[in-house]
Amino acid sequence: MRTLTKLFANIKNGQRAGKGMIKTPFSKCSIKILNLLFLEGFICGYGKIEPSATMQQHPGIYILLKYKDSQPVIKNIKQISSSGCRVYKNVKSLQLSTASNSFEFIILSTPKGIISHKTAISLNVGGEVLCKVI
Repeated sequence: MRTLTKLFANIKNGQRAGKGMIKTPFSKCSIKILNLLFLEGFICGYGKIEPSATMQQHPGIYILLKYKDSQPVIKNIKQISSSGCRVYKNVKSLQLSTASNSFEFIILSTPKGIISHKTAISLNVGGEVLCKVI
């Protein structure tokens, strides 16, 4: 969960600072979340930074942030579940929350993997709410 906290904070701070590219620590979970953000059009792209023998650095991820009319596409990204307080939603509560606010994008960790709320509703599965993107 610590790498997810850093991921969300780095994206939020990078967007507020107007940066085009940011770096964040590597994790498989972060890659899956970034893939969802890329497919939904929230970021321009991402890639893995391989550690080199000369620089002795840890593997990381670079993220290309997206802007529209010089405004960040991601207005806010908020971590919902944390290691101390897990938040779960079933399919009915997902349907109700997305019906009331169609502009938010929810990322869930389910038995089917890390998926968006739209996919979770179509697969009829609930799970742990990782984050909300507005």
